[in-house]
Amino acid sequence: MRRRIKAEVAVPDVPGFGYRSFFIRREKGGRPSTPRIFDSGERPYRPIARHPRLLDNGLVRLEVNADGAINLTDLDTGERFERMLELVDNGCRGDVWVHHAPNHDRIITSSGAPTQVAVVCNSGLRATVSISTTMRLPISLTADREARSSNDIATDIQTEITLHRGSKRVDICTSFENKARDHFLRVRIPTAIATDSCWCDAPFDVIERRFTLSGHDGLCGPELVRQSFGSFVDVSDGRTRGLALFARTNKEFGLETEDGAATLVLSLLRATNGSYPMDLFVMVDTDDQFAQCLGRQRFEYALYPHAGRWRDADLPRHCAEYLHPCIAVQSSKGRNPGTLPLASGSFLQLERGALLLSCVKKSEDRASWIVRLFNPCDEEVQDKLMLFRRPSHVEEVRLDESHLRTLELDAEGAVPLVVAPHKIITLALSFDGAMGEVTE
Repeated sequence: MRRRIKAEVAVPDVPGFGYRSFFIRREKGGRPSTPRIFDSGERPYRPIARHPRLLDNGLVRLEVNADGAINLTDLDTGERFERMLELVDNGCRGDVWVHHAPNHDRIITSSGAPTQVAVVCNSGLRATVSISTTMRLPISLTADREARSSNDIATDIQTEITLHRGSKRVDICTSFENKARDHFLRVRIPTAIATDSCWCDAPFDVIERRFTLSGHDGLCGPELVRQSFGSFVDVSDGRTRGLALFARTNKEFGLETEDGAATLVLSLLRATNGSYPMDLFVMVDTDDQFAQCLGRQRFEYALYPHAGRWRDADLPRHCAEYLHPCIAVQSSKGRNPGTLPLASGSFLQLERGALLLSCVKKSEDRASWIVRLFNPCDEEVQDKLMLFRRPSHVEEVRLDESHLRTLELDAEGAVPLVVAPHKIITLALSFDGAMGEVTE
């Protein structure tokens, strides 16, 4: 027998790669134990959603337009971003590798489409507004694949936008049932920043990507208009106006410029036939419709306004908090034998956060733990890896975990690190006792 309760709780800072413990106790008296605690009209907090089209947590203000596009204001800098999250859909007659629009395309946007807005969650800790938009999409291409069909199908697209207390991050989830074929759906995020480049993360680096037209005819090839990223893309003027895009799902984007202003374009879905090239002259066609992406689709991404450049805004950390949120687990009352502190603890931390973490894993062939870090900056950085328990031995190893050199610990048992620009460093940590026992 149990009573299951869902609760929103303001959690103090949790140490990096660590935990913080809380006790749940039954309290007599106080508020009635009923889900209808607001029947009296009492509201013991200031809600983030002021009304269905306005969310404000004191750090950012979010306004929902009549057609579902949003305006976002950074209350720290006063910078305002307008008409974001407009959906754009056009035809696709390419293959599973490259997108090609039909010669006679018909572009459908969410601007002016029937839209309903409702608040689905509202408290002093978070608020979620749901935007339901109906777009009429051509059901497929024509038989000759030169144009989009004149037969349309109604597609209901729901976008939920969540704003949390104490955070500038705007979480977004777009979902719908895809019933149309041969189309390419994207979401536009205007930045009003005069640039043709952006910064995004890549394996062991953060790199600048430029979208300058480079072809001999002044055009990019279709394979260059969109590029990949790992988890975040950032556009910034280097001063007060910056906007980052985080993504849990799709990892393809473009940067379009109009009148010198840059617009991030995130690819959501590209439905196409199952053909793919074997070489320059041979195409293989499959009867499988997997590439049409039919059925239920869900995309999760977030926006983060900031000042300065990506490093000034500490975007890798904010993106990591989005990709890997804290997890709540139930444990014992803390009366069992053990050496971990009950209140809180951290298994490993970087003192300055100058390095970025790639992985923590067990060694392939020894009783050690592998910690891999990298420096994405153009200059040498110094940092210190602090561990919950003093290791008995630390060595720097190669990516294949073969020995390079032994490292010394400081007086507190931390590992001082000096890492050259754009360098990967891999550490093998050995511990005496139970912490050194590596199991599957």
